[in-house]
Amino acid sequence: ARSLDKAGNYSVPYSSWPFVYDSSAPVSAVVFPARGSTISSLPNITGTMADQPFVNPAVVRRMGVLVRNLTDGTYWPGVAPWVVGYSTMSSDIVQVQVWSSSWNVVLTKLPTLVSGNSYYISAAGTDDTPGPGNVELYGGPFFSTFTYDDTPPTSVIAMPVDANYYRTMASFSGSSSDFVGVSTISLNVQNTSIASPNCYDAAAKTFTLACSNPASWFKAQGSTASWTYTFSPQPWTRDNTYIVRSSATDMALSAQVAV
Repeated sequence: ARSLDKAGNYSVPYSSWPFVYDSSAPVSAVVFPARGSTISSLPNITGTMADQPFVNPAVVRRMGVLVRNLTDGTYWPGVAPWVVGYSTMSSDIVQVQVWSSSWNVVLTKLPTLVSGNSYYISAAGTDDTPGPGNVELYGGPFFSTFTYDDTPPTSVIAMPVDANYYRTMASFSGSSSDFVGVSTISLNVQNTSIASPNCYDAAAKTFTLACSNPASWFKAQGSTASWTYTFSPQPWTRDNTYIVRSSATDMALSAQVAV
């Protein structure tokens, strides 16, 4: 600003006061757990945030995080138990840590999860414009939904039947189950009548792999719920004894101990 007298003279020097008009709320995103994922542990809940306008932003001074159990509709308030009424966590009471461009839930405030349940996470930031600031609403486009599954799956061998004798065995079959879903079924076959290495090599169709070799495990065929494996040609030797093992891996990559 500067002044002008009646003779047309401006005052020197003049002063200025720049300002930024900001009516836009920050934009927050949940990074972990990733949207659509299945996890077996929750080491943290993290995300990013940035204020708008991006070319000349204010500072995000406050972050809130909403965690909802989609299975029963309850909310996590930052301390057990889960509650029926709407509740969120806030950096104002040290439940969420705010950094220059990221945020995370304080480790001691992480929710307790139930295996097989699905969850929703949304974050909302507030910038430091004067007054209450521009407040981001929960439910923005960068939320996360995930499923928690810390229980290993199970698989069952239906054929061959344990301790039975067979003249021919063209295929194996079985089933599996899990709280959320099974991703793969792996099989291992050992010929205990010959010296090691005596596990089946699905590529060579011979019993020539060490059983400790990961390659001695081969994927079953068909669906995970009702799996099969067909041998062509049949690799069996008369009067030899074999052990069949199966192991299921679920969507959270938890693997069953071989049975």
